[in-house]
Amino acid sequence: MINQATVKADPAVEGKTAPETALSQKLRSHFVSQFKRLKSEGNIPELIFWIVSSVLMIYTTRVMFSSDYPPSLILATVLNTLATIAVPVFSMIFPQKFFLGRLSFRTQTYFDMIIISGSFFCYGFDMFRFVETYDKWQHFFSGFIVVFLGAELMKVFFPKKKVEPVFGLIGGIGLSFAIIVIWELFEFLADFFIADSTNQGYNIGMNDKYMFIRIFGHGAGNEGQYPLFDTMFDMMAAAVGIVVAALLFVIIIKIKKEIRKKA
Repeated sequence: MINQATVKADPAVEGKTAPETALSQKLRSHFVSQFKRLKSEGNIPELIFWIVSSVLMIYTTRVMFSSDYPPSLILATVLNTLATIAVPVFSMIFPQKFFLGRLSFRTQTYFDMIIISGSFFCYGFDMFRFVETYDKWQHFFSGFIVVFLGAELMKVFFPKKKVEPVFGLIGGIGLSFAIIVIWELFEFLADFFIADSTNQGYNIGMNDKYMFIRIFGHGAGNEGQYPLFDTMFDMMAAAVGIVVAALLFVIIIKIKKEIRKKA
């Protein structure tokens, strides 16, 4: 008869099982906590919007592949499609000690708004058929949304501190202005180094029906400089969106303060 007390466990098996069990428990705990966070932060309308955004971008990607678009633009559309699910994926992959793991689910909503207004309405829906200067409205909308996105990201940068709304607003304004400048630099460099890139419209002649010209005219000594008009009007449209968003943000702060006083 074998004495059970004298039977020793295989060290190789014992040493392997314990860490694996601990790791699986840690992963399970992480997934459960993230699902709970999604449940507390998210809401049904936003979840539906995420799904719709992903479907619309998949459709846009299909349109891009079936049309004669340059490879660089197709690649950008594919990346935008993947970005519609970025925050939930990051939250599952990265622990919350990492910035990407702390991204609030509201940021995904803001990302999707910008992506849909850009990629889908520009290429999937072809809004230019109806609004010739839609890209200016898109810059206005992006400048507007990024202010709120920046305010949300300020909370992620300082997870252990309560970020006052005014500092969130300052961060949002700064981020929005930074992005529009970086974007216009990207457009210039892309057109400069990539043969099939036409972001600034070097292939487009001046048109007196163009919104900027209708508002400001051709200007002194700027006749025919479409890329200059395109860049500056993009930045102006975004700046107007930033100002409108900042005013709305201040109004929202005041309304919330009044509600708290009455509570």
